[in-house]
Amino acid sequence: MRWSSDPLPGPSPDVPDDDDPTEVLGRVPGSILARHGARVLKPAEAAGFQGDPVPRSTIYRTRTLLVPGDLPTGDGSAARAILGRLGMELVIPEFDGADRAGTRTAVLRPVPTARTPVTVDAWVALQALRRAAAGLKADPATEAEGEQLSQIQLEHLLCAAPVTGSPITEGGPITEGGPITEGGGMGSDPAGSYLHPGGSARGPVHLYLDPPRRRPDAETGRRPVVLVADTGLLPNDSWLGVRPAPGGFAAVGTPGTAAFAMVDQNLQDSIATNSASVAGNGDPHRQIIRDPWDSPVTIAPLNPCVPVCSGHGTFIAGIIRQLAPDAQVLAIRIMHPDAIVYEGDLLHALQQVCKQVTDGVLRVDVISLSLGYFSENHEDATYSAKLRPVISDLTGQGVAVIAAAGNFASTRRYYPAAWAAQAPVANHAPVLSVGALNPNGSEASFSNGGPWVRVWANGAAVISTFPTVINGGLMPGSRMTMPAPGAGPGPRREPLDPDNYHDGFAKWSGTSFAAPELAARIAAQMTVSNAADPANLGLDEPGADAALRRTVDALETLGWTPAPVPGPGGAEGGDSG
Repeated sequence: MRWSSDPLPGPSPDVPDDDDPTEVLGRVPGSILARHGARVLKPAEAAGFQGDPVPRSTIYRTRTLLVPGDLPTGDGSAARAILGRLGMELVIPEFDGADRAGTRTAVLRPVPTARTPVTVDAWVALQALRRAAAGLKADPATEAEGEQLSQIQLEHLLCAAPVTGSPITEGGPITEGGPITEGGGMGSDPAGSYLHPGGSARGPVHLYLDPPRRRPDAETGRRPVVLVADTGLLPNDSWLGVRPAPGGFAAVGTPGTAAFAMVDQNLQDSIATNSASVAGNGDPHRQIIRDPWDSPVTIAPLNPCVPVCSGHGTFIAGIIRQLAPDAQVLAIRIMHPDAIVYEGDLLHALQQVCKQVTDGVLRVDVISLSLGYFSENHEDATYSAKLRPVISDLTGQGVAVIAAAGNFASTRRYYPAAWAAQAPVANHAPVLSVGALNPNGSEASFSNGGPWVRVWANGAAVISTFPTVINGGLMPGSRMTMPAPGAGPGPRREPLDPDNYHDGFAKWSGTSFAAPELAARIAAQMTVSNAADPANLGLDEPGADAALRRTVDALETLGWTPAPVPGPGGAEGGDSG
Protein backbone atom coordinates (compact mmCIF):
# COMPACT_ATOMS: atom_id res chain seq x y z
CA MET A 1 0.00 0.00 0.00
CA ARG A 2 1.00 3.62 -0.46
CA TRP A 3 -0.46 6.45 1.57
CA SER A 4 -1.09 9.78 -0.15
CA SER A 5 1.45 12.41 0.87
CA ASP A 6 -0.74 15.28 -0.31
CA PRO A 7 -1.60 17.46 2.70
CA LEU A 8 -5.27 18.09 3.41
CA PRO A 9 -5.58 21.83 2.67
CA GLY A 10 -7.73 23.06 5.52
CA PRO A 11 -11.23 22.35 6.76
CA SER A 12 -12.82 21.85 3.34
CA PRO A 13 -10.12 20.31 1.16
CA ASP A 14 -12.13 19.56 -1.98
CA VAL A 15 -10.63 20.73 -5.24
CA PRO A 16 -12.43 21.47 -8.52
CA ASP A 17 -12.78 18.51 -10.85
CA ASP A 18 -10.51 18.66 -13.86
CA ASP A 19 -12.55 16.37 -16.10
CA ASP A 20 -15.46 17.29 -18.32
CA PRO A 21 -18.50 16.31 -16.23
CA THR A 22 -20.56 15.49 -19.30
CA GLU A 23 -18.18 12.85 -20.59
CA VAL A 24 -17.09 10.71 -17.68
CA LEU A 25 -20.17 8.45 -17.68
CA GLY A 26 -19.81 7.58 -21.34
CA ARG A 27 -22.67 5.65 -22.87
CA VAL A 28 -24.96 3.81 -20.49
CA PRO A 29 -26.31 0.46 -21.72
CA GLY A 30 -30.05 0.79 -22.29
CA SER A 31 -30.59 -2.66 -20.81
CA ILE A 32 -29.32 -1.48 -17.42
CA LEU A 33 -31.49 1.65 -17.46
CA ALA A 34 -34.56 -0.35 -18.46
CA ARG A 35 -33.94 -3.11 -15.94
CA HIS A 36 -33.62 -0.71 -13.02
CA GLY A 37 -36.04 2.06 -14.03
CA ALA A 38 -33.30 4.66 -14.35
CA ARG A 39 -32.19 7.61 -16.47
CA VAL A 40 -28.97 9.40 -17.21
CA LEU A 41 -29.08 13.03 -16.19
CA LYS A 42 -27.58 14.86 -19.18
CA PRO A 43 -26.50 18.43 -18.37
CA ALA A 44 -27.53 19.80 -21.76
CA GLU A 45 -31.04 18.34 -21.47
CA ALA A 46 -31.78 18.60 -17.74
CA ALA A 47 -34.99 20.38 -16.70
CA GLY A 48 -34.53 23.42 -14.49
CA PHE A 49 -35.37 27.04 -13.76
CA GLN A 50 -33.76 30.22 -15.03
CA GLY A 51 -30.58 30.87 -13.06
CA ASP A 52 -30.17 27.33 -11.75
CA PRO A 53 -26.64 25.92 -11.95
CA VAL A 54 -26.05 23.37 -14.70
CA PRO A 55 -26.05 19.90 -13.12
CA ARG A 56 -23.40 17.29 -13.74
CA SER A 57 -24.06 13.90 -15.29
CA THR A 58 -25.29 11.13 -13.03
CA ILE A 59 -27.64 8.15 -13.10
CA TYR A 60 -30.83 8.17 -11.04
CA ARG A 61 -33.98 6.15 -10.55
CA THR A 62 -36.95 7.88 -12.16
CA ARG A 63 -39.71 6.94 -9.72
CA THR A 64 -38.04 7.35 -6.34
CA LEU A 65 -36.57 10.04 -4.10
CA LEU A 66 -34.74 9.87 -0.77
CA VAL A 67 -36.72 11.89 1.77
CA PRO A 68 -36.87 12.56 5.53
CA GLY A 69 -39.00 9.77 6.99
CA ASP A 70 -41.30 12.23 8.77
CA LEU A 71 -41.91 14.42 5.70
CA PRO A 72 -45.62 15.37 5.45
CA THR A 73 -47.06 14.11 2.15
CA GLY A 74 -50.81 14.02 2.84
CA ASP A 75 -53.58 16.49 2.16
CA GLY A 76 -52.57 20.04 2.99
CA SER A 77 -48.83 19.33 2.75
CA ALA A 78 -46.55 21.44 0.61
CA ALA A 79 -45.18 18.34 -1.14
CA ARG A 80 -48.66 17.28 -2.27
CA ALA A 81 -49.54 20.75 -3.55
CA ILE A 82 -46.25 21.23 -5.43
CA LEU A 83 -46.17 17.81 -7.07
CA GLY A 84 -49.88 17.85 -7.78
CA ARG A 85 -49.29 20.66 -10.27
CA LEU A 86 -47.02 18.24 -12.15
CA GLY A 87 -49.56 15.42 -12.00
CA MET A 88 -47.47 13.50 -9.43
CA GLU A 89 -47.74 12.50 -5.80
CA LEU A 90 -45.15 11.32 -3.29
CA VAL A 91 -45.75 8.23 -1.13
CA ILE A 92 -43.56 7.10 1.78
CA PRO A 93 -44.20 3.33 2.09
CA GLU A 94 -45.02 1.96 5.50
CA PHE A 95 -43.73 -1.33 6.87
CA ASP A 96 -42.93 -2.78 10.27
CA GLY A 97 -39.61 -1.52 11.59
CA ALA A 98 -39.47 1.59 9.41
CA ASP A 99 -37.69 4.50 11.07
CA ARG A 100 -39.80 7.62 10.62
CA ALA A 101 -36.94 9.78 11.90
CA GLY A 102 -34.44 8.51 9.35
CA THR A 103 -34.11 8.80 5.58
CA ARG A 104 -36.57 6.74 3.55
CA THR A 105 -37.03 5.81 -0.10
CA ALA A 106 -40.27 7.43 -1.29
CA VAL A 107 -42.19 6.67 -4.48
CA LEU A 108 -43.31 9.16 -7.12
CA ARG A 109 -46.40 8.17 -9.06
CA PRO A 110 -49.14 9.81 -11.15
CA VAL A 111 -52.02 11.28 -9.14
CA PRO A 112 -55.14 9.08 -9.34
CA THR A 113 -57.16 11.95 -10.80
CA ALA A 114 -54.82 12.61 -13.73
CA ARG A 115 -56.73 13.00 -16.99
CA THR A 116 -53.70 13.04 -19.27
CA PRO A 117 -50.63 10.78 -19.29
CA VAL A 118 -47.99 11.77 -16.76
CA THR A 119 -44.26 11.30 -17.23
CA VAL A 120 -42.88 10.56 -13.78
CA ASP A 121 -39.36 11.96 -13.51
CA ALA A 122 -37.61 12.30 -10.16
CA TRP A 123 -35.32 15.06 -11.44
CA VAL A 124 -38.24 17.25 -12.54
CA ALA A 125 -40.04 16.64 -9.26
CA LEU A 126 -36.90 17.45 -7.27
CA GLN A 127 -36.40 20.78 -9.03
CA ALA A 128 -39.99 21.82 -8.29
CA LEU A 129 -39.69 20.80 -4.63
CA ARG A 130 -36.41 22.64 -4.14
CA ARG A 131 -37.64 25.82 -5.78
CA ALA A 132 -40.68 25.80 -3.47
CA ALA A 133 -38.52 24.94 -0.45
CA ALA A 134 -36.54 28.16 -0.84
CA GLY A 135 -39.72 30.22 -0.55
CA LEU A 136 -41.11 28.22 2.36
CA LYS A 137 -37.89 28.59 4.35
CA ALA A 138 -38.15 32.37 4.08
CA ASP A 139 -41.43 32.37 6.07
CA PRO A 140 -41.15 31.47 9.80
CA ALA A 141 -44.58 29.79 9.64
CA THR A 142 -43.43 27.30 6.98
CA GLU A 143 -39.70 27.25 7.61
CA ALA A 144 -39.63 23.75 9.09
CA GLU A 145 -41.48 22.17 6.17
CA GLY A 146 -39.32 24.08 3.71
CA GLU A 147 -36.22 22.74 5.42
CA GLN A 148 -37.53 19.18 5.05
CA LEU A 149 -38.23 19.69 1.36
CA SER A 150 -34.71 21.02 0.82
CA GLN A 151 -33.30 17.74 2.19
CA ILE A 152 -34.90 15.60 -0.55
CA GLN A 153 -32.39 13.92 -2.89
CA LEU A 154 -32.29 11.70 -5.94
CA GLU A 155 -31.90 7.97 -5.46
CA HIS A 156 -28.70 7.32 -7.43
CA LEU A 157 -27.64 4.12 -9.07
CA LEU A 158 -24.29 3.17 -7.58
CA CYS A 159 -22.01 0.81 -9.45
CA ALA A 160 -19.34 -1.64 -8.43
CA ALA A 161 -15.71 -0.92 -9.18
CA PRO A 162 -14.17 -3.91 -10.97
CA VAL A 163 -12.72 -3.58 -14.44
CA THR A 164 -15.00 -5.28 -16.97
CA GLY A 165 -14.50 -6.41 -20.48
CA SER A 166 -16.63 -7.86 -23.23
CA PRO A 167 -19.68 -5.78 -24.18
CA ILE A 168 -21.65 -9.04 -24.55
CA THR A 169 -21.78 -9.09 -20.74
CA GLU A 170 -23.08 -5.51 -20.78
CA GLY A 171 -19.58 -4.14 -20.43
CA GLY A 172 -18.84 -1.87 -17.51
CA PRO A 173 -21.43 -1.25 -14.84
CA ILE A 174 -21.96 2.33 -16.01
CA THR A 175 -20.21 2.85 -19.33
CA GLU A 176 -20.65 0.54 -22.27
CA GLY A 177 -17.48 -1.46 -21.92
CA GLY A 178 -16.07 0.71 -19.15
CA PRO A 179 -13.07 3.01 -19.49
CA ILE A 180 -10.90 0.13 -20.69
CA THR A 181 -12.98 -0.57 -23.80
CA GLU A 182 -15.08 1.92 -25.74
CA GLY A 183 -15.05 5.62 -25.08
CA GLY A 184 -12.66 5.65 -22.16
CA GLY A 185 -10.01 7.82 -23.77
CA MET A 186 -7.16 5.61 -22.60
CA GLY A 187 -6.11 4.02 -25.87
CA SER A 188 -5.94 0.36 -26.79
CA ASP A 189 -2.57 -0.65 -25.33
CA PRO A 190 -3.21 0.10 -21.63
CA ALA A 191 -6.76 -1.16 -22.02
CA GLY A 192 -5.76 -4.49 -23.46
CA SER A 193 -3.20 -5.10 -20.75
CA TYR A 194 -5.96 -5.75 -18.21
CA LEU A 195 -8.00 -8.11 -20.41
CA HIS A 196 -7.76 -11.85 -20.82
CA PRO A 197 -7.99 -13.45 -24.27
CA GLY A 198 -11.51 -13.00 -25.55
CA GLY A 199 -11.95 -9.56 -24.01
CA SER A 200 -12.83 -10.50 -20.44
CA ALA A 201 -11.19 -8.75 -17.50
CA ARG A 202 -11.89 -11.76 -15.27
CA GLY A 203 -10.46 -15.21 -15.88
CA PRO A 204 -9.97 -18.55 -14.14
CA VAL A 205 -6.60 -19.52 -12.66
CA HIS A 206 -5.21 -22.37 -10.57
CA LEU A 207 -3.65 -21.74 -7.16
CA TYR A 208 -1.35 -24.25 -5.44
CA LEU A 209 -1.35 -22.55 -2.04
CA ASP A 210 -3.34 -23.80 0.92
CA PRO A 211 -5.45 -21.24 2.76
CA PRO A 212 -3.55 -19.38 5.51
CA ARG A 213 -3.93 -20.98 8.92
CA ARG A 214 -6.96 -19.79 10.84
CA ARG A 215 -6.34 -20.00 14.57
CA PRO A 216 -8.91 -21.64 16.87
CA ASP A 217 -11.30 -19.41 18.80
CA ALA A 218 -9.49 -20.20 22.05
CA GLU A 219 -6.38 -18.44 20.70
CA THR A 220 -8.07 -15.37 19.25
CA GLY A 221 -10.97 -14.28 21.47
CA ARG A 222 -13.31 -11.98 19.57
CA ARG A 223 -12.37 -11.77 15.93
CA PRO A 224 -12.31 -8.45 14.02
CA VAL A 225 -15.30 -8.15 11.70
CA VAL A 226 -15.04 -6.74 8.18
CA LEU A 227 -18.45 -5.86 6.76
CA VAL A 228 -18.59 -6.31 2.98
CA ALA A 229 -21.70 -4.76 1.41
CA ASP A 230 -21.65 -6.32 -2.04
CA THR A 231 -23.09 -9.17 -4.13
CA GLY A 232 -23.10 -11.68 -1.30
CA LEU A 233 -21.28 -15.01 -1.45
CA LEU A 234 -21.39 -18.24 -3.43
CA PRO A 235 -19.74 -21.59 -2.62
CA ASN A 236 -16.01 -21.79 -2.13
CA ASP A 237 -15.70 -24.34 0.64
CA SER A 238 -11.97 -24.87 1.03
CA TRP A 239 -11.10 -21.19 1.56
CA LEU A 240 -14.29 -19.47 2.71
CA GLY A 241 -16.33 -22.28 4.22
CA VAL A 242 -19.32 -21.45 2.01
CA ARG A 243 -21.03 -24.54 0.62
CA PRO A 244 -24.35 -25.68 -0.85
CA ALA A 245 -27.00 -26.51 1.75
CA PRO A 246 -30.69 -27.43 1.73
CA GLY A 247 -32.62 -24.42 0.47
CA GLY A 248 -29.54 -22.49 -0.63
CA PHE A 249 -26.07 -22.16 0.87
CA ALA A 250 -24.40 -22.05 4.27
CA ALA A 251 -21.27 -20.52 5.78
CA VAL A 252 -19.69 -22.96 8.23
CA GLY A 253 -16.61 -23.26 10.39
CA THR A 254 -14.73 -26.21 11.83
CA PRO A 255 -14.84 -27.61 15.35
CA GLY A 256 -13.41 -24.97 17.69
CA THR A 257 -13.04 -22.37 14.93
CA ALA A 258 -15.78 -19.92 13.98
CA ALA A 259 -16.91 -19.62 10.39
CA PHE A 260 -14.88 -17.15 8.36
CA ALA A 261 -17.97 -15.84 6.57
CA MET A 262 -21.20 -14.70 8.20
CA VAL A 263 -24.56 -13.57 6.91
CA ASP A 264 -27.40 -11.83 8.73
CA GLN A 265 -30.76 -13.14 7.54
CA ASN A 266 -32.72 -10.67 9.68
CA LEU A 267 -30.87 -7.77 8.10
CA GLN A 268 -31.40 -9.22 4.62
CA ASP A 269 -35.10 -9.63 5.39
CA SER A 270 -35.27 -5.97 6.41
CA ILE A 271 -33.58 -4.87 3.17
CA ALA A 272 -36.02 -7.01 1.15
CA THR A 273 -39.06 -5.75 3.06
CA ASN A 274 -38.03 -2.14 2.58
CA SER A 275 -37.41 -2.63 -1.14
CA ALA A 276 -40.64 -4.60 -1.63
CA SER A 277 -42.64 -1.87 0.08
CA VAL A 278 -41.21 0.67 -2.36
CA ALA A 279 -41.90 -1.56 -5.36
CA GLY A 280 -45.46 -2.24 -4.20
CA ASN A 281 -46.28 1.44 -3.94
CA GLY A 282 -45.61 2.30 -7.56
CA ASP A 283 -41.99 1.46 -8.43
CA PRO A 284 -42.48 -1.61 -10.64
CA HIS A 285 -38.91 -1.73 -12.00
CA ARG A 286 -37.30 -2.09 -8.59
CA GLN A 287 -35.40 -5.37 -8.46
CA ILE A 288 -35.70 -6.84 -4.96
CA ILE A 289 -32.78 -8.63 -3.31
CA ARG A 290 -34.38 -11.27 -1.09
CA ASP A 291 -31.54 -13.32 0.44
CA PRO A 292 -27.85 -13.01 1.32
CA TRP A 293 -26.50 -15.28 -1.45
CA ASP A 294 -25.08 -14.09 -4.76
CA SER A 295 -27.59 -14.99 -7.51
CA PRO A 296 -28.63 -15.46 -10.26
CA VAL A 297 -25.60 -16.67 -12.15
CA THR A 298 -27.10 -15.37 -15.41
CA ILE A 299 -29.28 -12.31 -15.92
CA ALA A 300 -31.02 -13.44 -19.11
CA PRO A 301 -31.66 -17.03 -20.24
CA LEU A 302 -30.40 -16.36 -23.78
CA ASN A 303 -27.21 -14.59 -22.64
CA PRO A 304 -24.64 -17.32 -21.97
CA CYS A 305 -22.13 -15.04 -20.26
CA VAL A 306 -21.54 -14.66 -16.55
CA PRO A 307 -22.77 -11.19 -15.47
CA VAL A 308 -20.10 -8.62 -14.77
CA CYS A 309 -20.33 -8.87 -10.98
CA SER A 310 -21.26 -12.48 -10.28
CA GLY A 311 -18.65 -13.65 -7.80
CA HIS A 312 -17.62 -10.10 -6.89
CA GLY A 313 -18.33 -10.50 -3.17
CA THR A 314 -16.70 -13.95 -3.09
CA PHE A 315 -13.55 -12.50 -4.70
CA ILE A 316 -13.42 -9.70 -2.11
CA ALA A 317 -13.94 -12.14 0.76
CA GLY A 318 -10.99 -14.15 -0.54
CA ILE A 319 -8.72 -11.10 -0.42
CA ILE A 320 -9.61 -10.67 3.25
CA ARG A 321 -9.11 -14.41 3.84
CA GLN A 322 -5.57 -14.16 2.44
CA LEU A 323 -4.52 -11.10 4.44
CA ALA A 324 -6.53 -11.45 7.67
CA PRO A 325 -7.21 -15.17 8.17
CA ASP A 326 -8.31 -14.71 11.79
CA ALA A 327 -10.93 -12.10 10.91
CA GLN A 328 -14.56 -12.65 9.97
CA VAL A 329 -16.42 -11.31 6.95
CA LEU A 330 -20.01 -10.18 7.45
CA ALA A 331 -21.43 -10.34 3.92
CA ILE A 332 -24.46 -8.14 3.25
CA ARG A 333 -25.98 -8.46 -0.20
CA ILE A 334 -27.06 -5.13 -1.70
CA MET A 335 -25.52 -5.42 -5.20
CA HIS A 336 -27.18 -6.91 -8.27
CA PRO A 337 -25.15 -9.22 -10.56
CA ASP A 338 -24.98 -6.47 -13.21
CA ALA A 339 -22.97 -4.36 -10.71
CA ILE A 340 -25.82 -2.02 -9.77
CA VAL A 341 -26.70 -0.88 -6.24
CA TYR A 342 -29.73 1.20 -5.33
CA GLU A 343 -28.74 4.05 -3.05
CA GLY A 344 -31.87 3.47 -0.97
CA ASP A 345 -30.97 -0.19 -0.36
CA LEU A 346 -27.42 0.68 0.71
CA LEU A 347 -28.68 3.49 2.90
CA HIS A 348 -31.23 1.24 4.60
CA ALA A 349 -28.63 -1.49 5.18
CA LEU A 350 -26.09 0.90 6.73
CA GLN A 351 -28.77 2.54 8.89
CA GLN A 352 -29.71 -0.87 10.30
CA VAL A 353 -26.06 -1.81 10.86
CA CYS A 354 -25.37 1.52 12.56
CA LYS A 355 -28.32 1.07 14.91
CA GLN A 356 -27.15 -2.40 15.90
CA VAL A 357 -23.56 -1.24 16.40
CA THR A 358 -24.70 1.74 18.50
CA ASP A 359 -26.93 -0.50 20.60
CA GLY A 360 -24.11 -2.99 21.13
CA VAL A 361 -26.00 -5.78 19.36
CA LEU A 362 -23.45 -6.07 16.53
CA ARG A 363 -19.68 -5.62 16.42
CA VAL A 364 -18.22 -4.26 13.17
CA ASP A 365 -14.63 -3.03 13.00
CA VAL A 366 -14.16 -2.12 9.32
CA ILE A 367 -16.56 -1.59 6.39
CA SER A 368 -15.36 -2.26 2.84
CA LEU A 369 -17.38 -0.61 0.02
CA SER A 370 -16.43 -1.42 -3.57
CA LEU A 371 -19.08 0.82 -5.15
CA GLY A 372 -19.89 4.46 -5.79
CA TYR A 373 -21.58 7.17 -7.83
CA PHE A 374 -20.92 10.56 -9.39
CA SER A 375 -23.00 13.36 -7.90
CA GLU A 376 -24.94 15.81 -10.05
CA ASN A 377 -24.17 18.60 -7.60
CA HIS A 378 -20.96 18.95 -5.64
CA GLU A 379 -22.65 20.88 -2.82
CA ASP A 380 -25.27 18.15 -2.39
CA ALA A 381 -22.65 15.42 -2.18
CA THR A 382 -20.51 17.40 0.22
CA TYR A 383 -23.08 18.72 2.66
CA SER A 384 -26.45 16.96 2.36
CA ALA A 385 -26.06 13.57 0.64
CA LYS A 386 -28.16 11.06 2.53
CA LEU A 387 -25.36 8.46 2.77
CA ARG A 388 -22.98 10.90 4.41
CA PRO A 389 -24.71 11.23 7.82
CA VAL A 390 -25.07 7.48 8.32
CA ILE A 391 -21.43 6.92 7.35
CA SER A 392 -20.51 9.66 9.82
CA ASP A 393 -22.56 7.89 12.49
CA LEU A 394 -20.63 4.69 11.81
CA THR A 395 -17.23 6.39 11.97
CA GLY A 396 -18.44 8.00 15.20
CA GLN A 397 -18.70 4.46 16.58
CA GLY A 398 -15.02 3.93 15.73
CA VAL A 399 -15.71 1.98 12.50
CA ALA A 400 -13.31 2.70 9.62
CA VAL A 401 -15.06 3.02 6.25
CA ILE A 402 -12.91 2.02 3.27
CA ALA A 403 -14.24 2.87 -0.21
CA ALA A 404 -13.00 2.12 -3.73
CA ALA A 405 -12.03 5.14 -5.82
CA GLY A 406 -13.64 3.83 -9.03
CA ASN A 407 -12.38 2.85 -12.48
CA PHE A 408 -13.11 5.76 -14.80
CA ALA A 409 -9.54 7.08 -15.17
CA SER A 410 -10.95 10.36 -13.90
CA THR A 411 -10.27 12.92 -11.20
CA ARG A 412 -13.98 13.56 -10.80
CA ARG A 413 -15.05 12.79 -7.22
CA TYR A 414 -16.62 9.36 -6.76
CA TYR A 415 -18.76 8.92 -3.65
CA PRO A 416 -18.57 7.68 -0.93
CA ALA A 417 -14.79 7.43 -1.51
CA ALA A 418 -14.43 11.18 -2.10
CA TRP A 419 -15.65 11.97 1.41
CA ALA A 420 -12.13 10.97 2.44
CA ALA A 421 -11.09 14.49 1.42
CA GLN A 422 -13.41 16.18 3.90
CA ALA A 423 -12.00 17.66 7.06
CA PRO A 424 -11.61 15.04 9.81
CA VAL A 425 -14.02 15.05 12.73
CA ALA A 426 -12.82 14.71 16.32
CA ASN A 427 -13.37 11.27 17.86
CA HIS A 428 -14.36 9.71 14.53
CA ALA A 429 -12.62 6.99 12.56
CA PRO A 430 -11.72 8.07 9.02
CA VAL A 431 -13.31 7.45 5.66
CA LEU A 432 -10.48 6.35 3.36
CA SER A 433 -10.53 6.23 -0.45
CA VAL A 434 -8.39 3.64 -2.21
CA GLY A 435 -7.02 3.73 -5.74
CA ALA A 436 -5.48 0.76 -7.56
CA LEU A 437 -1.82 -0.09 -8.11
CA ASN A 438 -0.30 -2.35 -10.74
CA PRO A 439 1.87 -5.26 -9.55
CA ASN A 440 4.98 -3.14 -10.21
CA GLY A 441 3.74 -0.41 -7.87
CA SER A 442 2.65 2.10 -10.52
CA GLU A 443 -0.85 3.54 -10.52
CA ALA A 444 -3.21 1.47 -12.65
CA SER A 445 -4.34 3.35 -15.75
CA PHE A 446 -8.01 2.55 -15.10
CA SER A 447 -8.05 3.93 -11.56
CA ASN A 448 -9.62 7.24 -10.62
CA GLY A 449 -7.16 9.63 -8.99
CA GLY A 450 -6.72 13.12 -7.64
CA PRO A 451 -6.12 14.65 -4.21
CA TRP A 452 -9.25 13.00 -2.79
CA VAL A 453 -7.69 9.52 -3.24
CA ARG A 454 -5.86 9.02 0.05
CA VAL A 455 -4.49 5.45 -0.25
CA TRP A 456 -3.19 3.29 -3.08
CA ALA A 457 -3.26 -0.51 -2.85
CA ASN A 458 -2.96 -3.53 -5.14
CA GLY A 459 -5.86 -3.63 -7.57
CA ALA A 460 -4.56 -4.98 -10.90
CA ALA A 461 -4.18 -8.66 -11.78
CA VAL A 462 -5.25 -9.73 -8.29
CA ILE A 463 -5.82 -13.45 -7.63
CA SER A 464 -8.51 -14.47 -5.18
CA THR A 465 -11.32 -16.91 -4.50
CA PHE A 466 -14.23 -17.32 -6.92
CA PRO A 467 -17.43 -19.38 -6.73
CA THR A 468 -16.80 -22.98 -7.72
CA VAL A 469 -20.38 -23.27 -9.02
CA ILE A 470 -19.92 -20.73 -11.85
CA ASN A 471 -19.45 -22.08 -15.36
CA GLY A 472 -20.69 -19.69 -18.04
CA GLY A 473 -21.79 -20.48 -21.55
CA LEU A 474 -18.54 -19.54 -23.30
CA MET A 475 -16.69 -22.57 -24.65
CA PRO A 476 -13.07 -23.33 -25.52
CA GLY A 477 -12.19 -22.46 -29.09
CA SER A 478 -11.66 -26.12 -29.93
CA ARG A 479 -11.99 -29.48 -28.26
CA MET A 480 -10.58 -32.87 -29.13
CA THR A 481 -10.33 -36.36 -27.69
CA MET A 482 -7.04 -38.10 -28.22
CA PRO A 483 -7.47 -41.78 -29.15
CA ALA A 484 -5.90 -44.31 -26.83
CA PRO A 485 -4.87 -47.47 -28.80
CA GLY A 486 -6.97 -50.44 -27.76
CA ALA A 487 -8.66 -48.55 -24.91
CA GLY A 488 -11.26 -46.39 -26.59
CA PRO A 489 -11.31 -42.58 -26.37
CA GLY A 490 -8.43 -40.99 -24.56
CA PRO A 491 -8.29 -37.85 -22.37
CA ARG A 492 -10.02 -34.71 -23.55
CA ARG A 493 -7.80 -31.86 -24.72
CA GLU A 494 -8.91 -28.25 -25.17
CA PRO A 495 -7.77 -24.63 -24.79
CA LEU A 496 -8.68 -22.66 -21.69
CA ASP A 497 -12.40 -22.40 -20.94
CA PRO A 498 -12.66 -18.64 -20.23
CA ASP A 499 -15.57 -18.77 -17.77
CA ASN A 500 -15.34 -22.15 -16.03
CA TYR A 501 -14.38 -21.41 -12.42
CA HIS A 502 -14.78 -24.89 -10.91
CA ASP A 503 -11.23 -24.69 -9.54
CA GLY A 504 -12.33 -21.80 -7.30
CA PHE A 505 -9.91 -19.00 -8.19
CA ALA A 506 -9.79 -16.07 -10.62
CA LYS A 507 -7.64 -13.15 -11.67
CA TRP A 508 -9.41 -9.79 -11.78
CA SER A 509 -8.60 -6.06 -11.71
CA GLY A 510 -10.26 -2.97 -10.29
CA THR A 511 -10.29 -0.56 -7.38
CA SER A 512 -12.96 -2.95 -6.07
CA PHE A 513 -10.08 -5.12 -4.95
CA ALA A 514 -7.78 -2.39 -3.67
CA ALA A 515 -10.29 -1.28 -1.01
CA PRO A 516 -10.58 -4.70 0.70
CA GLU A 517 -6.78 -4.96 0.86
CA LEU A 518 -6.72 -1.97 3.19
CA ALA A 519 -9.74 -3.24 5.13
CA ALA A 520 -8.07 -6.63 5.58
CA ARG A 521 -4.76 -5.15 6.70
CA ILE A 522 -6.57 -3.08 9.33
CA ALA A 523 -8.32 -6.21 10.60
CA ALA A 524 -5.06 -8.19 10.63
CA GLN A 525 -3.30 -5.47 12.61
CA MET A 526 -6.15 -5.45 15.11
CA THR A 527 -5.54 -9.15 15.84
CA VAL A 528 -1.83 -8.44 16.41
CA SER A 529 -2.56 -5.48 18.71
CA ASN A 530 -5.21 -7.49 20.54
CA ALA A 531 -2.59 -10.06 21.50
CA ALA A 532 0.16 -7.54 22.28
CA ASP A 533 -1.85 -5.01 24.33
CA PRO A 534 -5.21 -6.48 25.39
CA ALA A 535 -5.65 -3.87 28.13
CA ASN A 536 -5.77 -0.94 25.68
CA LEU A 537 -6.46 -2.52 22.31
CA GLY A 538 -8.40 -5.66 23.20
CA LEU A 539 -11.10 -6.63 20.72
CA ASP A 540 -13.41 -7.68 23.53
CA GLU A 541 -13.65 -4.13 24.92
CA PRO A 542 -17.06 -2.70 23.92
CA GLY A 543 -17.95 0.89 23.09
CA ALA A 544 -17.07 3.59 20.58
CA ASP A 545 -14.00 4.84 22.46
CA ALA A 546 -12.37 1.41 22.52
CA ALA A 547 -13.26 0.84 18.86
CA LEU A 548 -11.70 4.17 17.88
CA ARG A 549 -8.48 3.34 19.78
CA ARG A 550 -8.18 0.03 17.94
CA THR A 551 -8.86 1.61 14.54
CA VAL A 552 -6.43 4.51 14.99
CA ASP A 553 -3.72 2.21 16.34
CA ALA A 554 -4.08 -0.17 13.37
CA LEU A 555 -4.03 2.65 10.82
CA GLU A 556 -1.06 4.43 12.36
CA THR A 557 0.87 1.16 12.52
CA LEU A 558 0.16 0.73 8.80
CA GLY A 559 1.53 4.21 8.06
CA TRP A 560 -1.51 6.49 8.20
CA THR A 561 -0.96 10.00 9.53
CA PRO A 562 -4.18 11.62 10.76
CA ALA A 563 -4.78 15.18 9.65
CA PRO A 564 -5.33 17.84 12.32
CA VAL A 565 -8.97 18.31 13.23
CA PRO A 566 -10.19 21.86 12.50
CA GLY A 567 -10.97 23.75 15.69
CA PRO A 568 -13.61 26.45 16.19
CA GLY A 569 -13.80 28.83 13.27
CA GLY A 570 -11.89 26.44 11.01
CA ALA A 571 -8.56 26.71 12.82
CA GLU A 572 -6.67 23.48 13.07
CA GLY A 573 -6.75 21.82 16.44
CA GLY A 574 -8.61 19.29 18.53
CA ASP A 575 -8.17 15.57 18.76
CA SER A 576 -6.90 13.57 15.79
CA GLY A 577 -8.75 10.63 14.29
